[in-house]
Amino acid sequence: MTDDIISEIEKLLDYKASNSDDDIKFVETDMTKIQEQLINLYTTITDRTLAVADPIRLFLNCIAYVIIMQRNSINYSAKMNLLRYAVDSFLDEIGYNIGVDRLPATKAVTTIEITLSKQAKATTIIPKGVRVTPGDNVFFELVDNATINVGKTTTTAKAQCTVAGSIGNGYIPGQINKIVDRLPFTADMVNTTTSEGGTDIEADDAYRERIHLAPEKFSTAGPIGAYEYWAKSASTLIDDVLVNSPSPGVVNIYVLLQDGKLHEEEMLKQVEAVCNDDKIRPLTDEVKVLTPETVNYQVNLTYWISKDDQYQEISLKEKIEEAVQDWILWTKSKIGRDINPSELIRKMVVAGAKRVDVVSPVYTKVLNGKYQISSHSVDSVQVAILEGKANVAYGGLEDD
Repeated sequence: MTDDIISEIEKLLDYKASNSDDDIKFVETDMTKIQEQLINLYTTITDRTLAVADPIRLFLNCIAYVIIMQRNSINYSAKMNLLRYAVDSFLDEIGYNIGVDRLPATKAVTTIEITLSKQAKATTIIPKGVRVTPGDNVFFELVDNATINVGKTTTTAKAQCTVAGSIGNGYIPGQINKIVDRLPFTADMVNTTTSEGGTDIEADDAYRERIHLAPEKFSTAGPIGAYEYWAKSASTLIDDVLVNSPSPGVVNIYVLLQDGKLHEEEMLKQVEAVCNDDKIRPLTDEVKVLTPETVNYQVNLTYWISKDDQYQEISLKEKIEEAVQDWILWTKSKIGRDINPSELIRKMVVAGAKRVDVVSPVYTKVLNGKYQISSHSVDSVQVAILEGKANVAYGGLEDD
């Protein structure tokens, strides 16, 4: 029986707080220290030394466990008041205090071209809510009534996915073409832009970054930080924003989506609408939302694994090739991030490679609109994108 109790106490002593961020503590949570304090206090009061298996010692260990649980709760609650650590509804409250709400899930949008079977003899109204689909149980509906004037056969209208989230993204022009709610004389309805802008509810990390930028919004969007804040407020899909001014009164906003994707026309319109709002844009600013130029590169390399690691060869190969993909994603996830093969080699070695021979890429400077060549400023804004697929060859096992 005593052995069972001791075993349970040992499990309690191994308890660790579920919150791994232990770089800041408001109260002490070290189990050993708290246990020693309780035993010392008991010894001082009673003038009695406790044996290792003394039931009173075991009881005090249980009290120490309860104290640890309470103190971890105190630490967690205190951290939830700090922007760096707050999550979920706690983060929502911090945002609410400075007027920054979490971005809700949004619906993907596209532009639909509507064609009649013959010229309209009278003004023809295509009512909002008429649906069209690519044929895979995803539906888009007209946002407003579409009007086709007398003598015309076509018009365009904005349509949105009937379901919020990323499910409606990525349908290229011509792919949404099946009319669900067919009307008289309506011959064709087809999307002319790639559908995009559908997002899930804003994640904590992205929301936290916007809250951090929020003080910039108290000015009109003249400062760089203010334009970054408002651009990121347009969609949770936006991962990186770069703002520069190539000439007085002109503001260029470059947007990069999650996973290094370049925005399509619909996202451009969405960001422009937010940043050109009269309450945000200074009267004298001309705001343009642009796509970064792409700098293409190839990956062609060979790697080797040490013979000492031959028993974990298969798992190391998987980790090393994952490291290559991580580097590719890391490179394209920020505007102006250089193509750096040294970082690629570092990631592969950390993953388990003994040696890496990189044929390509070579180090390439990727411009961010602030680069200087001699005495001249280069205004180009670029992002590095892999061309084709990475050619990653395994050279086999190698002696140290």
